[in-house]
Amino acid sequence: MRVGIAVLVASYALSQFYRMFLSVLAPALAADIGASSSDIAQATGLWFLVFAAVQIPIGVSLERWGPRLTVAVMLAVGGAGGGLIVALAQNPLQMKLAMALIGAGCAPVMIAAAYIFARAFPPSAFASLSGMVIGIGGIGNIAGTAPFAAMVAALGWRPSMFLLAVVTLAAAALVAALVQDPPPAEDAPGAGRGGSLWPLWPVFLLLFVGYAPSAGLSGGWGGPYFADVFGADAQGIGHALLVMSLAMITGSLTIGVMERLAGGARRAAIFTTAVSIVALLALWLLAGHGWWSSVLLLAVAGLFGANFPLILAYGRNQLAPRQIARGITLMNLASIGGVGVLQLVSGPVWEAAGGTGNAAGAYGTLFLFFALAQIAGLAAFVTRRGAARAVPAAGPG
Repeated sequence: MRVGIAVLVASYALSQFYRMFLSVLAPALAADIGASSSDIAQATGLWFLVFAAVQIPIGVSLERWGPRLTVAVMLAVGGAGGGLIVALAQNPLQMKLAMALIGAGCAPVMIAAAYIFARAFPPSAFASLSGMVIGIGGIGNIAGTAPFAAMVAALGWRPSMFLLAVVTLAAAALVAALVQDPPPAEDAPGAGRGGSLWPLWPVFLLLFVGYAPSAGLSGGWGGPYFADVFGADAQGIGHALLVMSLAMITGSLTIGVMERLAGGARRAAIFTTAVSIVALLALWLLAGHGWWSSVLLLAVAGLFGANFPLILAYGRNQLAPRQIARGITLMNLASIGGVGVLQLVSGPVWEAAGGTGNAAGAYGTLFLFFALAQIAGLAAFVTRRGAARAVPAAGPG
C-alpha cells in the first residue's frame, strides 16, 4: 500500500502544479492568445468549479470501483487530455475549457488518498497523513513557479505543456498499476448509512472560504498582481510565487504540530484562519507599497491558509464509517467549490475597483474581498461550535 500512496502523492503534485502554472504563463498567454488577467482568473476558477462539481460522483465511484480505477481513468482523460488542449489553445475560451477538463482530471487524487487513510488508518493519524500528502505534493506548487518559468523560457510554453501532458498520462498509468484499494467499510450492526450531514454546515462554510484566498492568489491573481503593480516578468513572478508555495508546503507539513499545540483540530483551524485574515487585511492596506512586503504577507497567508487538513480532520471525526466517502468528498467539494466561486466573483470585483487602470487599489480591494469572505466563514464556525456533534462520531479504525 505504501508504494501506491507514494504514487498518489506524486499524482497530487501534478494536481498542485496545475493549480499554479497558469499564473506563470500570464505574460505569454496575453501575448499569444490575448488572455487578460480576468481571463486567467476565470480559467483558474473554472478549474476549481469543475473540480468541485465532480466530487459527488467521485464519492460514488470510490465506494463502487475504488480509488485505483477512479484516479487512473480521470487523470488520464482529464489531466493529460486537458494539458494537451492547453498546448494547442488558440484563444482564451479554449484555454478555459482545457482548464475545466484538467480540473476534472485532478479532482479525485487527494480525496482518494484521504479515503484510503480514513479506511485503513486510525482517526488520530488522519490530519497528519493528509497534511503530509498535501505538503509533499506541494512540490507541484514549487514546480509551477520558478522552475516552470525556466522551462518555458528554455522550451517555449506550448512544448512545455505537451511534455506535461505526457507526464500526466504516465502518472495515470502508474496509479492503475500500483495503487491498492482499501477494504470495504463495516459499520456496527444497525448503523445504517449514518444519517444527514446537514449538522456539519459550519464546517462546510469554513471550508468554502478557507482555502480560496491562498489558492486564488497563488494560482490565479498572484502573477497578474506582481506584473501589473510591480512590472514583474515571468521569472520575477515565479520567484515571488515560489516563496508563497514554500510557505504553503510548510503549513501543510506542520499540520500535526499545529493540531497538538492548539489542543485539537478545531482550535488549530480557528487560529490559522484568523492569522490568514490578518495577513489579507495587511495586504489590503499595503497593496503596492513594496515588493518584499507583498511577498512576505502572501507567504503568511499561504502558511496559515494551508489548513484544509485541519478542518477536514475535524469533520471526518464526526462521520460514521459509511459516511466517510460521501462526507469527505462533500467537504472537498465545499473547499474547492469555494475557490472556484470566489475566483470567478473576484474578476468582476477587481474590474469594478478599476482593474489595470487603478492597479494597486484594485488588487487591494481584491485582498479585502478575500479577507471578508474568511471572516464570514470563521464567524459561522466559531458561533456554531456544537452543531457538528449531532452527527454520529466514527469509532476507531
